[in-house]
Amino acid sequence: MENINLVKHSYKEDCIFLLKDLTDKIQEITIQEKEELIRSGVSYSEMISKESIPSDDIKNIFLNILNRDKRLIAYYVAKISEIIYRQKGNNLVIVSLARAGTPYGILIKRYLKLKYKVDIPHYSISIIRGKGIDANALKYILAENKKADIQFVDGWTGKGSITKELNKSIDIFNNENKTNIDNSLAVISDPAKLCKVCGTREDFGIATCCLNSTVSGLISRTIHNEKYIGKDEFHGAKTLYYLKDEDYSQYFIDKIDNELKKISIKYEDLVLESIDKEYSMKIVNKVRELYDVNNINNIKLSVGESARVLLRRDPRVVLVKNKSDKNIEHILKLAEEKGVKVIEYKDSDYNCISIINER
Repeated sequence: MENINLVKHSYKEDCIFLLKDLTDKIQEITIQEKEELIRSGVSYSEMISKESIPSDDIKNIFLNILNRDKRLIAYYVAKISEIIYRQKGNNLVIVSLARAGTPYGILIKRYLKLKYKVDIPHYSISIIRGKGIDANALKYILAENKKADIQFVDGWTGKGSITKELNKSIDIFNNENKTNIDNSLAVISDPAKLCKVCGTREDFGIATCCLNSTVSGLISRTIHNEKYIGKDEFHGAKTLYYLKDEDYSQYFIDKIDNELKKISIKYEDLVLESIDKEYSMKIVNKVRELYDVNNINNIKLSVGESARVLLRRDPRVVLVKNKSDKNIEHILKLAEEKGVKVIEYKDSDYNCISIINER
């Protein structure tokens, strides 16, 4: 990698980001400019909007959720780690989807080092809806790890767009490169019911979904714009140095890592879930009809995806199952800060659904 200018990050160790450094190459635009470009048909991956400094309220909510759920998150990490290590053994290579999957890839690596004294490789790479996985990054990983048995890792599922993109693009990659990469995804929270390996099926308000780069190594969302990325190069990202004083990335890792030592997993916990490929789209179609939404990409299911919408898109409305649910405290605060209407909607297992403006 000596000739590759990789993006810098704030984690101490345990992750290699296979992302080209675009920090000084691409300029941020406003959220409104981004929405106009997306509505005109430009891929969201070709631009980046400026990430704002989290408010004190949101930082406090993040810290409260983390403190409340640290043992639970550690349990989910341990459960996933045990399942995938028993399946793949010492040939396991963790490939997290940047950037929501990155902290969980780090924690799985740490758990396996703690429990089994093995040093499993962990890379974080880009996947983009409509463009697929970064094939150049995958080729690099396979070249560096000849017997690699890859496990993809993310934080959560929403309606399953990225899970489906992953399945599709890995099938294409395998066909074109005569490989046999496992296209499955392991996640902490899988309300979409699309992952056999998950911590929980509950629409769980994971602490990391409260923040963006400041809990993901100070890395921006990934970028693929041919103006900056050559055909043989990795997808890119920026390092958001201006947020370094707000960074909780390593703090989150260390907090959960400390809990991993206290977790005991029972054999009966290691259950593979069944998959329901139709479930999330039934919810999407109900909401689409009820709220007259033209493009289903503008409907985002789950607490995690709704937080993302409130942090970096232009939301029209947020639907929540129960406004009194402590699990969505950060959603209500973000909606209040952005002046977005919140409506109770109980006809779903999802605790939160958001709709992006189409005007």
